Amino acid sequence: MSYHLRGLIWLAIILAVNLLPVIIASVRKHNSRGAIIAVLLLLDVIFVPTAALGVLALLTWPFIALAWFGILIWSFSGNTARKDQERAIMIAQAMRSESESMRRERLAIDI
Repeated sequence: MSYHLRGLIWLAIILAVNLLPVIIASVRKHNSRGAIIAVLLLLDVIFVPTAALGVLALLTWPFIALAWFGILIWSFSGNTARKDQERAIMIAQAMRSESESMRRERLAIDI
């Protein structure tokens, strides 16, 4: 296997790991996937070149790792379209049962 092919394979692996929070957020239909993409892009554009160039590298790499794990945890959070739908169903059911009980009370008062 040539060195160029190995380099491309490593580049693909690094890119896939870097975009893992975006992939997870997209698969889960996370409500904040646009923000997750924006923060990850900001992290990649600003801090990775800074660390790669050696400018405060010892301070930058831990921050990048911590921020990346924070974004990964954010992508796993329960803020998804399915959760919103479940909340809406619960609220609708609660409102329906409340209106039925109010209707019963009204009927009891009218009698």
